[in-house]
Amino acid sequence: MTSITLPFQIAEKSAVGWLDLIKAGVNIAAPYPHGTTLKQAQEAELKALATGKPVPRPTLTLEAQVVKNVAERWRISPAILWGVYGRETNHGANVKASSTGAVGPFQFEPATAKEYGYPLGVNENGVTSLLGFEMQASAAAHLLAANGAQNVSKVKSPAQRTKLLEEAIAAYNTGSRHGKPEYSLAQVIAAGKGFPAAFSNSGGTAKLEKEAEEGEKYPTKVEGSALEKFGELGITLILILAGAILLIYGVAVAVRPREKALQAPMPKLEPWDLPVG
Repeated sequence: MTSITLPFQIAEKSAVGWLDLIKAGVNIAAPYPHGTTLKQAQEAELKALATGKPVPRPTLTLEAQVVKNVAERWRISPAILWGVYGRETNHGANVKASSTGAVGPFQFEPATAKEYGYPLGVNENGVTSLLGFEMQASAAAHLLAANGAQNVSKVKSPAQRTKLLEEAIAAYNTGSRHGKPEYSLAQVIAAGKGFPAAFSNSGGTAKLEKEAEEGEKYPTKVEGSALEKFGELGITLILILAGAILLIYGVAVAVRPREKALQAPMPKLEPWDLPVG
């Protein structure tokens, strides 16, 4: 059989057509045991699909690890992607087709699914495939990134960062209410409360909420590095020094003619130069 490459670069010769197997329907076993790593879960699913055995049910912890990985791949906040997952299907607890035809854990409509590589026919009545979930989470992260979320780390202004995220969230969920977004950035933050801080470089949703209260709603404050700050200070000092030099030079130029005049010797007067009384 031919080898295939899976989302996390796992190759399994005996699992050709794993996505087709998932779409055909898989028997679901008990959840993965506590402490199961993501790689172990992926390998277990591949083995179960290849042998026709029941696939263990993904846990929220494993799903959070998937969300972290794909969010970082697309350079967006993992907590934001987790919050979108929460708003769309309550983290997989309410997965069903919407009135507009959106399906799966991240609720993609068919046209958008085709554009972003979101697999249809997978996880449409609950999250049963971790491998399928990875592809769907990656498509959701891609959609958010394409609508501006990827640019948040490139700007320093808190207001700008918030605006970019609000636009990305609005673009993601516009269309169900006469073209108006169904939920806001603040609601995404609230829906992401269950995201483990340990999985997020940005500190999870606890930090998101704290910065929202401070008016800085994006999870990661973009600060300049120490080198950048030193460079800015150096430029400021150079400008001040240059200004001082120009001032001193200007004063010197203005004073020099007078100094020369004062230093000039008095002309010697001859007797005939004296006035006659």
